[in-house]
Amino acid sequence: MRYLGVLCLSVALLAAGCAFAPNLRARPADADALAGTFPLIEDLGVDAYWVDGECRYLHYRRGTFSNDTSPNGGCRVWDHPDPGPLDDQANHDIDRLADAFRAAHVSVDYFSIEHDSDSSAVGPGSYFAIWTCDYLVFDPGYVELPSPEGSRDEEVIGTVTSDWYERSSEC
Repeated sequence: MRYLGVLCLSVALLAAGCAFAPNLRARPADADALAGTFPLIEDLGVDAYWVDGECRYLHYRRGTFSNDTSPNGGCRVWDHPDPGPLDDQANHDIDRLADAFRAAHVSVDYFSIEHDSDSSAVGPGSYFAIWTCDYLVFDPGYVELPSPEGSRDEEVIGTVTSDWYERSSEC
């Protein structure tokens, strides 16, 4: 009888969306918190952000800025133009983004934004590095989890909410 109760509870949790994939590290609250930073990301027109112990990088409406502007520097995103040196405004905007993530209680070292058509809105396929090699991917209303894009080093972990899933890759 006890096992039947556990089974019923498990089915109820699944139906309510409270069960997670076994390796899922993100929680729905993490996804909601990230979504709460979208207005700032959209207001600044950010395409890419990278802030960790070594790098400060921002590609946005004002241009591309980094603390490392060397031609083969390690603090750059190769899909974007060569960065210029950080100026006071870029540093301020990076700090605003970092403060927004701290206030939302999510740790984000890197994110890349895919925009809806010609707008600055955060669109499907945007992803946020929430742990080393783990990403939350924003994909509103996706029907099924995608398969890894031809890479053996990438794994889709599972559903976080109906608009977010978690992806992992080897580093």
